[in-house]
Amino acid sequence: MTEVSVVQLAWVAAALLGGGFLLLAVLTLTPRGRPLAQSLAGSAASLVITVVVLFGAFLGGVWILGAFLLLLSARVGYEAGEVQLGAGRGYIVAAGSSLLTLFAMSNLMAVIVLAGVWMVLFGRFIGLPWRAGSPMKPIIELALYPVLPMALLAYGAMDERLRPLVLVAYILIETFDSYALVVGKLFGRHAAFPVLSPRKTIEGLAGGAVFLILTVVIIAAVMELAVFGAAGLAVLAGGLGLAGDLAASRIKRSGGVKDFPVVLGHQGGALDVFDSWIAVGAGLTLIFVLSNLI
Repeated sequence: MTEVSVVQLAWVAAALLGGGFLLLAVLTLTPRGRPLAQSLAGSAASLVITVVVLFGAFLGGVWILGAFLLLLSARVGYEAGEVQLGAGRGYIVAAGSSLLTLFAMSNLMAVIVLAGVWMVLFGRFIGLPWRAGSPMKPIIELALYPVLPMALLAYGAMDERLRPLVLVAYILIETFDSYALVVGKLFGRHAAFPVLSPRKTIEGLAGGAVFLILTVVIIAAVMELAVFGAAGLAVLAGGLGLAGDLAASRIKRSGGVKDFPVVLGHQGGALDVFDSWIAVGAGLTLIFVLSNLI
């Protein structure tokens, strides 16, 4: 998928948005779908704004993209810090997050170091017991997500070889989330994660996965890309995106909030908007870097 250009991906995103609005129009024609379409209209408008800003940054050149990534890193660090550590401490996490992102964007060795740190911290987090009330645990949790993954994502976005793949990740995860939301609203009965994310249903996730793979296969066939490779990428992106979504939900549940500090109406904070993309972009960047070291 890396041979696809950013401009081509912008057209793909525009086509998918057009298809989404067409689906909303169709839903308004049915009694059951009309309330759903009306409830999703605001979210759809916010999604358009997000897509325009994101693709504008990617099409604006490396300086604009770099500035956007640093601002995004600072914002998601601030939101996660405010919720996880308490009011007033988000600025410290924002500063640390933006500095690590700047470090990651500097060269490949920086990314290798940060990836190694992430793996060591993850092993420590899951491998050893924690003392009750340990002040280091929430800090390490923030480093594991979203701070270090955001830095890895930024490196991938700034690398010419990986930039289209990072954008593909965004398109895939937004497509998956949109399908899962609609299917879950219409047919969802069984909560997939009752504690972390009670609004997600098994039916919605399954429907989102199926329709995502079908969409990717069709697009890949039209663009004469490797169909099986594209389908595999879609499955990987869906899994990583769900992990990122749940990681963000865990932060919100621990902080006792529904959404991160709001940036965009109907979407919530920047971490509500980009939580899955951060995980997918970081995961794909890490896989690419490690595969080239072996």
